[in-house]
Amino acid sequence: MYPDVKAFSEENSKNAGFTLVEILAVLVVLGILTTITVPTVLWIIENSREDVFML
Repeated sequence: MYPDVKAFSEENSKNAGFTLVEILAVLVVLGILTTITVPTVLWIIENSREDVFML
């Protein structure tokens, strides 16, 4: 009724996991997004604090 798990894992073991290039590409994209978002969020927080004191 259920497929043979051992046969399935042996067939796909050659293609399992990620390559080093793929992992590095993801890390580069995350670094770029972090570089853009962190200063923006800090700027928004700073402006919101200044706006509260102006009331």
